[in-house]
Amino acid sequence: MTKKDYIKIAKILKTTELEAHKRASLAVSFAQVCKEDNSNFDIQRFLSACGVTTPTVEIEVVNEEEKFLRATREVLQAPVDPRAFDGVTKIL
Repeated sequence: MTKKDYIKIAKILKTTELEAHKRASLAVSFAQVCKEDNSNFDIQRFLSACGVTTPTVEIEVVNEEEKFLRATREVLQAPVDPRAFDGVTKIL
C-alpha cells in the first residue's frame, strides 16, 4: 500500500458513523495491517488521522511464528511441580 492508501483509509474511518470505541477498534485493526505492510508506518499518526483520540496506543505486530516462539518460551520457563511427574519419574 502507499501513503495515499493510508490517507484514504483514515479518511473513511474518520467519517464513518460508528461509536467512538468501535471506530478506535477498527482503526487499530487497520493500523496493525498497515504496520505489517510497512515497518515505517506511524501508528499514532494514523490513529490521529482516523479521529481516534486516546492516550498513546502501543500496538505490537506479531506474526504466527513469533506467537509460537513466545508460547514455547513461556512453557519452558514455567515453574515445574515435581509432584506432577510422580508417575513418570517412578517409571524411569
